[in-house]
Amino acid sequence: MFFMFGLLYMTNFISISAFLFLVAMYAIYRYWSMKPRNFPPGPTGLPVFGVLPYLGMRPEQTFNKWKKTYGPVMGVRMSKKDWVVLGDHSNIKLNSLEQHVRNEAPHLIEAVRGQSNKPFDIENIVTNAVFNTLSLVVYGQRFEYSDQRFHESLPFALTNETFAGILKTVFTRRNSKKRNMENLEGIMGMSCSFYLLIHYWVSDNLLHHFLEHKNTMSRQTLRGFVDAFLSVQDSGIDSSFNVDQLIHYISDLFICGTITTAGALRWALLCLLHHPDKQDKMRREIIEVLGRKGIERLSEVADLPYTSAFIHEVCRYRTIFPLGLPHKTSYDVLLDSYFIPQGTTVCINLWGVHNDPCLFDEPGEFRPERHLYEDGKFGRSDYVIPFSVGPRHCLGHQVASMMLFSHLVNLMRNFEFLPDPTDPNLPDITNGSSGILFLPRNFKLVAKAL
Repeated sequence: MFFMFGLLYMTNFISISAFLFLVAMYAIYRYWSMKPRNFPPGPTGLPVFGVLPYLGMRPEQTFNKWKKTYGPVMGVRMSKKDWVVLGDHSNIKLNSLEQHVRNEAPHLIEAVRGQSNKPFDIENIVTNAVFNTLSLVVYGQRFEYSDQRFHESLPFALTNETFAGILKTVFTRRNSKKRNMENLEGIMGMSCSFYLLIHYWVSDNLLHHFLEHKNTMSRQTLRGFVDAFLSVQDSGIDSSFNVDQLIHYISDLFICGTITTAGALRWALLCLLHHPDKQDKMRREIIEVLGRKGIERLSEVADLPYTSAFIHEVCRYRTIFPLGLPHKTSYDVLLDSYFIPQGTTVCINLWGVHNDPCLFDEPGEFRPERHLYEDGKFGRSDYVIPFSVGPRHCLGHQVASMMLFSHLVNLMRNFEFLPDPTDPNLPDITNGSSGILFLPRNFKLVAKAL
């Protein structure tokens, strides 16, 4: 009798425990799947992880598939944070720079000429050229391509800085009141090269220039952005622009400008290898209009409609920032009747816009002619948005656009780009790096001097 009572008790206990466990699991699931009132629809995801396990290696393509089910304004949870993904376009002057691009052009051409007529990887050369152009804008000086410390650490450090920023965005709590510098200190240890970039290029370089430029600055001849900042400081003008903001803006310029331009240049070169007929057509236009002198003024872009269309198509065909740069809503907003709370992270599926068949006929095809009018003039598409949209888009987008055009034209007028003769296959143009950046995988080409 006692044994039967104990067995019955244990059975009831197990049943109650199982019931409570299921209730607890359901409560946890409901808590993690709970979204703000009238939040945009989207897949539920898993507790703790949200939709992260389902994104795969190409999250922009996953979001584009979900768009067909949930619509162009989609709400998802990634880790502890609510995100809004926008998948519809309707929801989403540089004289000194021109001079700096012209000054860097001979160094770029000479570096490529040193590798001409043999297979080589052009990544480091174009990255150095782009970085030096920005360094001239900011500091008023450039670095030699042979600077090994700069040559080895820059590409890895920039990539890791971007990755660290995304991790901070995803895994910090919404409405966190921690200061940005405290968050930065927490993620600096994630990457040795990221630490080296911050230490060398900011602490050692920028602060060194502060001291140097204070003693050598001339108000009549400002050498770069840092000089301009110091000039405002010395003038006594009451300005809220401080050193922290200066470093932030410079970081934006280097990260957006260097990665996007160098990556887009390499995608453009890959397209040239895969489409030699388009390479010939573009070169004929450049030589006919500019001769061998290259670009002198940005206004000359209008005289190169096919070249403009080619570059525009590269930016559409291979989107460097597939999901753009994430932003946060600074206040509660309504979007297409959906409620987006303050502090929600918002990103735009730029890849989805660029591959929308309603906007571009056969978007998987590389076709520069789609950006030309019947009279042959270039027509800039409002739907090609490689650097995101709005007043808070990538700070370096104008800089990147100017450098991309000028450096590519200078390369095209000096070289014919051919595939590596030792490789029977053309470099892969369909796949690239996975993650926040979509960059070409390493490839070799031959630059035949003209």
